[in-house]
Amino acid sequence: KVLDGLEGLDERAFYPADEGGALDILEDVVRGVAESEGVSAGKVIHPVRVAISGRTSGPGLFEMMYLLGKKRCVERINVALDRFFT
Repeated sequence: KVLDGLEGLDERAFYPADEGGALDILEDVVRGVAESEGVSAGKVIHPVRVAISGRTSGPGLFEMMYLLGKKRCVERINVALDRFFT
């Protein structure tokens, strides 16, 4: 579901005029998925963090997503899904 949300974002959503705007957009996508699934945000944020960074802790997820960009985020999430579910 996070992939669907990210893929639905225009690449420009990762690079608005200010970084804060991008972070808000990315956070809204991830938290929106959690809300639609009826789970806490942490149940979505932590697996996405592992998929994106390969680590269970570190810099903020949304900051990492912003710096990596849409293409890399989508690629990394797809790799994680392939490893765990195929």
